Amino acid sequence: YYEGVDFIRQLYELPFASIGLDFTSNDTNLAQLEKIGYFPENKNLICGIIDGRNPRRANIENKAKLISRLLKIKGITKENLLLSNSCPLIHLPVTIDLETNISAAAKNIMSFAQEKLYELYLLKEYLSGSKKKAKEWSKAIKRQKQYPIPKNIKLSSFKEKDYLRRRKLQDKFLNLPLFPTTTIGSFPQDSQLRKMRYNFASKTIPAAVYEEFIRNKIKELIRLQEEIGLDMLVHGEFERTDMVEFFAQRLKGFTTTEKGWVISYGTRVYRPPIIYKEIKRKKPLTVKEITYAQSLTNKPVKGIFTGPVTMIAWSYNLRGPNLPKIAFEIAKALNKESKELAKKGIKAIQIDEPAIKEYMPLKKKKQNFYFRWAISAFNRAIKLDPKIQIHTHMCYSEFSDIIKWILKLNFDVITIEAARAGGDILDAFRRNVFLRQMGPGVWDIHSKYPANTATIKTIIKKAIATLGKNKIWLNPDCGLKTRNWEEVIISLKLIVKEARLLRKKYGS
Repeated sequence: YYEGVDFIRQLYELPFASIGLDFTSNDTNLAQLEKIGYFPENKNLICGIIDGRNPRRANIENKAKLISRLLKIKGITKENLLLSNSCPLIHLPVTIDLETNISAAAKNIMSFAQEKLYELYLLKEYLSGSKKKAKEWSKAIKRQKQYPIPKNIKLSSFKEKDYLRRRKLQDKFLNLPLFPTTTIGSFPQDSQLRKMRYNFASKTIPAAVYEEFIRNKIKELIRLQEEIGLDMLVHGEFERTDMVEFFAQRLKGFTTTEKGWVISYGTRVYRPPIIYKEIKRKKPLTVKEITYAQSLTNKPVKGIFTGPVTMIAWSYNLRGPNLPKIAFEIAKALNKESKELAKKGIKAIQIDEPAIKEYMPLKKKKQNFYFRWAISAFNRAIKLDPKIQIHTHMCYSEFSDIIKWILKLNFDVITIEAARAGGDILDAFRRNVFLRQMGPGVWDIHSKYPANTATIKTIIKKAIATLGKNKIWLNPDCGLKTRNWEEVIISLKLIVKEARLLRKKYGS
C-alpha cells in the first residue's frame, strides 16, 4: 500500500494465497495488471479500493467501474476478488458521527474509519445490483469542482551569491553578534497552560481572561529569554495547540474536528485539519501575539508560521489531486501575514517545513514535479523586502539526497536537527556551495536529557570546519513544547555560555 508496485509479475511466483494491492494511491497497479493480462487463478486479489488514508467520501460508481476493469483480466473472478480498504485505517479517526461542528458542506463529502467500512458494504451492494444507497452516498462528491494540475512550474532563479548581498543589509538591520543564539519557536506547554486552554475551549472562562493569561506568559518568556541572553527571541507559541491546527482554525477553507484524533508518533496524537474549499486569509493569524512580544524588547522577535507543504501533509485533503493549487493558496495567505508582520516592525520571519522530506513521493519519477511546486509555494510565502531575514526549520530529515532542492528554497538561515547524529548532517552541505547561515541543533530535544557541553562543542566545531565561523547559529534541534521549564532553562543557559566563549575565541 501507499504506492504502485513495479514487479507484480514477480509477486505471482511467491507462495502466498492472496496478494493485496492499493488501487487508490496510484494508477500503476491497474495499468500493470492490464498490461500483464492475467492473474493467477489459484490466488486471491485483495483489492484496496477504499482509501484508508484520506477521509474524502468514495464515489462508489467510479469504484465499481474500476472493479469491472479488473474482472476483465484473465484469472480474476468474483470468487477470488476481495474488496478491501487500501491500507490500515489507523490513519483516520473512528467515526464522523462524533463531530458536531464540521460544516455540512464538508461533512457531506467525508467518511472516517467506520464510514470507510460502510463504503465497502455499499460497493458490494452496488456490484450486486442494489445501487440506490450508493448513488445517494456519492451525490455530494460528484458536485465538487476539479481544477487542472499545472504541468510547468517556474522556480525563482536565486543564486547563492545573492544571499551575500542580502546578508549585508540584514547584518545592519538586525545588528546580531557572531554565533547568534535563538530557539525554534515553542516553549513548554505545562499543565497550567493546558488547563487554561481547556477551560477556554469549554467556555468556563471568558476569552478576555484567557487572552490576558497568554499575554502574561509571553511577557514572562520575553523577560526570561533576555535574562538568559538569547539574541533572537520568540513569543513561545503558548496560544497554539498544534502547529497545523492553529493556522487551519484561522484560515478560510479549512475545517477542524473535535474528536478526530489520530496517532502522530509513539503515543502522541493530533487532530488533522481538513482542507475542503479554497483557502484564504480571513484575518491576521499571528500578528497580535508576535507584535505584542516585539513591543516588550529591543531584541528582534521572530514571526513564525507553518509552511504550505506541512499544512497539506499534516491535513486531510478533500479537494482532489491538485496539490500545487492548494499550496499556492496557502502561500498567498502566509505572504499577506508575513508582509503585515514586516510592516509592523518584525525583522525576521521563520517558515517551518518539517514535512518537506516526509511528504516527498516514494517514486523517484514523481519527485521532480513535487519539489517544483513545494519550493515554489515556499518562496511565494516569504516574498519580502531583502532586509527581512528569512529563517526556515526542518527537523529530522536526511538531506543528502535532496540537497539540490533545499538550496532552491529562498531562506537566509536554516535550522536543522544535528545533535542526535553528532552533526553528520553537515556533510550534505559540505559537498555544495552554501553561502547562507545555519543553525545546526546542538541539543536533541527528543532525548531524555538536557543539553551538554561536549555535544555542543562537537557540533559547532564541525559546523565551523564546514561553513566557517561567520555562518553559524546556536539553537536546539526543535521546538521546546514537550520539555519542562527546568531543563529548558539549564540547556539554553549552556548554549548561550558556549556562544559567548566562541565570540571570545573568534572575535565579536
